[in-house]
Amino acid sequence: MGKVIGIVGGMGPRSTAPFIEKILDECQRQYGAKYDDEYPEMVIYSLPTPFYMDKPVDDEALRGSIIEGVKKLTGTFIDFLVIPCNIAHLYFDEISQVSEVPVFNMIEITRKHLVPGKTTLFATEMIARSRIYSYDILLEDWQRRIGQLIADIKGGKKECVLKNQWQSLLNEVKKEDVKNIIIGCTDLSIFGDLESDLVILDSSKILAKETVKEWLK
Repeated sequence: MGKVIGIVGGMGPRSTAPFIEKILDECQRQYGAKYDDEYPEMVIYSLPTPFYMDKPVDDEALRGSIIEGVKKLTGTFIDFLVIPCNIAHLYFDEISQVSEVPVFNMIEITRKHLVPGKTTLFATEMIARSRIYSYDILLEDWQRRIGQLIADIKGGKKECVLKNQWQSLLNEVKKEDVKNIIIGCTDLSIFGDLESDLVILDSSKILAKETVKEWLK
């Protein structure tokens, strides 16, 4: 078990630590990790990127920042790379070209977990418009409320307030007979483990699961 996992995080800043926790949880779940030396060796690069919820994003600046970050990290001693950020995957082809190690595709991995039925997407407007994920329904009001929820998470709103906003969104989604909800924003993954009668596909949690599987090979 000598593989070293490379993680480009920091997009957004509060989403990196929860992703690491998900990896540690998966280690316990998949092979019963208990002692400190039973967990993977990881190199974590928290990369600040020029992404904003309240103003237009400079696509070239964002792309350039992510590509440079990947170059820096894959120039170290890692064996494979994961990027717990959906927006970064808009540039996946370029990332794969500049990376010196294999890169996991968060989007493709998540798609494989869809079940039959109507699907919606909870993500930034940038991801929703890109159609990098296929979905059947996403009402304009849902997207507005999702954007506000992400902004409130980044702004440090109280957990009880955030959970109420989340549950209100789920109630609206149920009215449209939705079966799958893809969480396509790592900031929203804090809700991925909450109980629901809907199929909640947290892309961050799924990536963590596949990361540990690869490390165990």
